[in-house]
Amino acid sequence: MGDAYADLIADRTLLLIQVYAQSVAAVPTIGDAIRFEDVSPAKFGEMLTGVLPPWQVEGLLEDYAHYARGGADERRDKATAPPRQRQSPIRNVF
Repeated sequence: MGDAYADLIADRTLLLIQVYAQSVAAVPTIGDAIRFEDVSPAKFGEMLTGVLPPWQVEGLLEDYAHYARGGADERRDKATAPPRQRQSPIRNVF
């Protein structure tokens, strides 16, 4: 695990993202001070190239396209969501 973590923090961009996430969690005003700049999918993909593997860049671009279409706008609370139906009865295997 030590080598994996060393590889992770060797990438300065990923290290800064970790520091930012931990800072915002501890001090919410830090998050308020950071400005979001919406960029085109092509520009976003360029910015991530070399930082993330190509498959992950493609996946993020798909996710953000989904969000841009409003795919995450609707929220269902657990209290109002319909219960999930089991396909088969629960069996005791012991």
